[in-house]
Amino acid sequence: MRIPPDFCCATLLVVLASLIGRKRQIRPEKNNSKWVITPNLWGLIVGRSGLLKTPAMKQVLSGLDDLIQIVMKKHQQAMQEYEVQKENAKVNKLPLPPTPTLKRYKTEDPTIEALGPILRDNPQGILLFRDELQGWLKSMNKKGQENARAFYLETWNASANFTSDRIGRGVIHIPAMCLNVFGGIQPGPIASYVSRMRSGDDNDDGFLQRFQVMVWPKSIPWIPYTGTLDEEMERDIKRIYLWLDQLAFDQHGDPIVLKFSDEAQVLFDEWQAKIQPRIRSDEIPEYMASHLSKYPKLLPSIALIIEMTQGAINQVHPKSVSVQSFMMAKEWCEYLEPHAWKIYQCDQVSIIESAKKLIRKVQEGKLPDGFTVREVHHGKHWGGLSDSAQVQKACDYAEGKKWLIKKQQVPTGGRQPDRYYLNPKFPCPHF
Repeated sequence: MRIPPDFCCATLLVVLASLIGRKRQIRPEKNNSKWVITPNLWGLIVGRSGLLKTPAMKQVLSGLDDLIQIVMKKHQQAMQEYEVQKENAKVNKLPLPPTPTLKRYKTEDPTIEALGPILRDNPQGILLFRDELQGWLKSMNKKGQENARAFYLETWNASANFTSDRIGRGVIHIPAMCLNVFGGIQPGPIASYVSRMRSGDDNDDGFLQRFQVMVWPKSIPWIPYTGTLDEEMERDIKRIYLWLDQLAFDQHGDPIVLKFSDEAQVLFDEWQAKIQPRIRSDEIPEYMASHLSKYPKLLPSIALIIEMTQGAINQVHPKSVSVQSFMMAKEWCEYLEPHAWKIYQCDQVSIIESAKKLIRKVQEGKLPDGFTVREVHHGKHWGGLSDSAQVQKACDYAEGKKWLIKKQQVPTGGRQPDRYYLNPKFPCPHF
């Protein structure tokens, strides 16, 4: 079995971010005490069905599941003790004891009404994990969920407070909402999402740009796995998870803020001086400029995560973020940027591939030379050509490349659909 390592690494980075949460923050500029970053991350992995996205994510999440089992047992014991104390309070007419709260690490399918109390009771933040992000993204466009998108946008900064007033629930106040998000998605759905975003509809609100840890690796050849699992590495990762989980806020319940070391600060300032002009340049598309505008938060976040992970390995609480952590974070950003470009341009690539598939189907005799849009998508179930909108875009592209000629039919008792023919004057390549 072979899985692109990108899947595991991206998942691991976001899981580590969720375990650190708001307990540690970084102040990336030496003389700017107002700019403090919580290292929460949103990420996704892209791959078609069968490339083992889910096993990769689940393997990384298994250590988190172990922590969940531990706190669930502790919570069950606390609830049993609570019931005894509550009965004793009733008998002796004493004030009722506080209800034990369950420490949470992740959630998978919450409503924002349910998520609010979870974030309130877990100020360090949690992970929202979705095996298939498509369902989550679609859910925020459903009737009655108009506020969900805005709510999640607020959680990305991990600093916004939130107050909700509901009949029956009373007042729910969250001093700082911190939510890490991660999941998988297939090429088709992400291409559709990007296409809607680039067309300027409601998806063009910077939501996708918050997914800074996006990877879409090439598939790798299948090779039967004959080795053994590295159990020692698995134990090491779980020890790191446990150490990060046991990090605490300061004595006042506030995040502990780290800075770059003097040497790392110089390097970060130099890096800032290079990326800011790129963000403001007219030479890159607006959607990519918006994405890169999040990198001044991303790089310090990753640097802090790496520093704290190294602290977990050495069992030492870092006092600052080192040059080594900065350089590794910089390499992460350099690795992630090409993946972002690929994802933001995938809708155009998808149209090209669909147009090529269309020509191939005619060449193979699976479509008549002189087909209609409906003849392509009706009952065929071809990927990238499954609805009229996709087929029309593919036809328009193929016509623009002179691969196809569009001919309007003579009306005979009603509007006749256009038919598309291979261009005899411009032979198509064999795709």
